[in-house]
Amino acid sequence: MAAVRVLIVEDSPIIAAALAAVLERDPGIELVGMAPDGKKAVESIAALQPSVIVMDVHMPVMDGLEAIERIMAHTPVPILVWTADPMSDALSFEALRRGALELVRKPTALHASSPETRELVAKVKLLASIPVLRRPAPSTRAVTASFQIVPPRLEPRRAVGIVASTGGPGALLELLSRLPAGFGAPIVIVQHLAAGFAPGLATWLGKQASIEVRLADAGAPLVPGVAFLAPDGMHLSVGSAGRVLLSEPGPRRPSSPMHVPSGDVMLTSLAHGYGRSAVGVVLSGMGDDGAAGLADVHEAGGLTMVQSEASSVIFGMPRAALERGAATRALSPAEIARELGRCCGAA
Repeated sequence: MAAVRVLIVEDSPIIAAALAAVLERDPGIELVGMAPDGKKAVESIAALQPSVIVMDVHMPVMDGLEAIERIMAHTPVPILVWTADPMSDALSFEALRRGALELVRKPTALHASSPETRELVAKVKLLASIPVLRRPAPSTRAVTASFQIVPPRLEPRRAVGIVASTGGPGALLELLSRLPAGFGAPIVIVQHLAAGFAPGLATWLGKQASIEVRLADAGAPLVPGVAFLAPDGMHLSVGSAGRVLLSEPGPRRPSSPMHVPSGDVMLTSLAHGYGRSAVGVVLSGMGDDGAAGLADVHEAGGLTMVQSEASSVIFGMPRAALERGAATRALSPAEIARELGRCCGAA
């Protein structure tokens, strides 16, 4: 198997050298270059032909956002963004919207044995296997709903569950930004993220979405027109009493959910608590999290949808749900928002 060819884009020579030393210890990785800014990175891609780019967003000359936009528009390569401040760095989530695939926290110490460094190396290898397509620069204008609230269908839906992974933040932004104000149901969201990024994602989405977005707290009542994002390291589920339930993962067993938080756990609880009035959605991501839970929603008589292949960064999770028979409709995030507006109406 060919080595993963990595280009590091980092303005700090010390940090870049430390990361290079860690990556070069792995026999499956080949370091092909280091660039001190986005401009140098863009100029060197054709010659270096990296499999993956590890990039900071805060850089001189050309920052990471512009570099990502240019790379994805002309010479697309899987990009892993790393940041020192996941709690408040909105630029990192904007980088995902522009085409980067994943986020990771900069390790406090770049030692090959540290869990943070092992996670970074594993993500570099994983992203190398993901095909990426050329994509035009996204519009800088705010996304607004293009339709009016319509009365809900005869069977109103009382709760919506959404599961997403790689490619999810951008899809979530488009979907939540297109929901009508006064949306008539609460939304619970499981988005797979590296540890530490959930609060920042909630803030980033909340500033641009047409509905309120909160980081979920245990016992919080589910409020129509509010989206609740699962926090780090906890399974989110919903009870029939209409409150958020958070639980720590138990001992690891073969039958345990792979992801924490788990989309399957959340959607299954939605099916049990809301039955025919539940809505389940699976967005872009690798693997099959959400497929079993979406099947439970479908079997309970709820409405189920997945993101379409054409609009997904990775079609793995939606495909798994379709192959399981958990959903029969594959739609773009904008189309999913339109369907949610139709079935949930106004509060």
